[in-house]
Amino acid sequence: MPPNQPSLGKVEPSQRGFPMVKFQDYYGQKLALKMSSLALSPFPGTSALELIVTGPKMVVMEYVQVGALVEHLHHWLLNGTIDLEDKRPHPAAAMLEAGKQVRGKRAVKKKGGE
Repeated sequence: MPPNQPSLGKVEPSQRGFPMVKFQDYYGQKLALKMSSLALSPFPGTSALELIVTGPKMVVMEYVQVGALVEHLHHWLLNGTIDLEDKRPHPAAAMLEAGKQVRGKRAVKKKGGE
């Protein structure tokens, strides 16, 4: 990871083996960003993310934390993981480049070559 790239913290596996990063908001409230087991695509962990909040529902994040959260979210969109150290391309990238769209649990050709 480049030295100036923000991170929320160390990414470790959750109980179910999905990457998760635990962090605290400005006031010390415990949070976690975790790749979800929701299976909308054939690639585990790439369908959805969970933002887990313990305690009061309001979360206060300062500028640097927001930047780090955005960095993790952007990395997940591009690479299919919240682990900023993992630079492998998104598992669906080859399918998308081949003109297919990932929907449900199968890849289908896009209509009209879109």
